[in-house]
Amino acid sequence: MELDKPRVPGDDDGQLDRPHDPLDGGPSAGLKAGLANQIERLHSQLVLESVSLRSEVAKLKKKRWVLQAVLASGGESEQRAIDDEAAQLHAANLERDRQTAATVGPDA
Repeated sequence: MELDKPRVPGDDDGQLDRPHDPLDGGPSAGLKAGLANQIERLHSQLVLESVSLRSEVAKLKKKRWVLQAVLASGGESEQRAIDDEAAQLHAANLERDRQTAATVGPDA
């Protein structure tokens, strides 16, 4: 009977006003499911992108380390080459001075 149901002002069926739950299978349930699938797909893409970026960063760090090591050893070899060339020039100058001293003689 109608007298048995509690009445709420402004409610025709006697139930309290509640917001519609999209998980109940209403018209927006498909929209919610589609949105959930899209979010899941975007999240998966984000995870894959972050993994690829991490591996790329690791490769770049390794490359930087290798380049720094090569430059450091390259700097050492450059320094050795400069030192060798300076020693050769010094030896050539000494030889030239000896030849000059031998030609001019000890009295000059």
